[in-house]
Order: sequence, then structure tokens, then C-alpha cells
Amino acid sequence: MNGDIKFCKQRKIMEKIFEQNPILNDLYPGKKRDILEVFQVYKGEGEIFELSKSPIVRTHFVFGGVIRVLQKYVINNTCISCGKCFDVCPNKAVLRSMDNCYSINNLVCLECGGCFEVCPVNAIDLLKTIRKN
Repeated sequence: MNGDIKFCKQRKIMEKIFEQNPILNDLYPGKKRDILEVFQVYKGEGEIFELSKSPIVRTHFVFGGVIRVLQKYVINNTCISCGKCFDVCPNKAVLRSMDNCYSINNLVCLECGGCFEVCPVNAIDLLKTIRKN
């Protein structure tokens, strides 16, 4: 998560947070609450990884008018079908067809860049596009 914040100086906001999350009373009893600062994230971007699925699903989000640069890896037509990208992908996002052609499923790609790094013929491109929420 990356974003811009505003600090909330009103004590009643923190009191409401503690009311709605009683476990915080055990973590920050009495005067220990004074070390906390309440803030609001009003503009930003982030990612959610759904770890309960295999392969892992990654969802991007933006809010507050943030313009997001979307990126994705694609395999271009200079691919020599060596399979190194397939072997290195931790989330099995690199797919192999019956005729040994490779592609990347960007719905599950973690964008780690491992495939990009191991390709001996630079057949993997990182494409970027701009999108407003």
C-alpha cells in the first residue's frame, strides 16, 4: 500500500476505534494509548494477494484520484521455446501450449520479473499503460 495520509487530531476518533476493536485495549492499556496516532489514507494504491487460492491471485487497486501505471509481462515472437521462463515462475503464470509456445497469464502473474531475468533472447517485454481509477 502506498498513499497520502491526513492525521486526525480528534481524540473521539481513537476512542471509537478502541470501542470497535476491543483487542486494542489489551495491546495499548491506559497511557500506552498516547503513543498512537490516528490517520486517514485519502489517496493511494495497493495490492491484495489472495493466498487462499492456488495459484495466488493478485488484485491491484487505486483510490482518491490516483493514476496508476499498470504493468504486465508478455512473451514476444522472438521466443525460442527454451522453457526457462516456465521453470522459474513461482506462481505458474507462464503457460505452455501443445506446440511449445509460451504465454503469461497476467491474472496470476506476481510481476516478480524472474521470467524476464532468465530469458536468453530477451523475448519477454514489460508493457506499461496508464489508467485512472
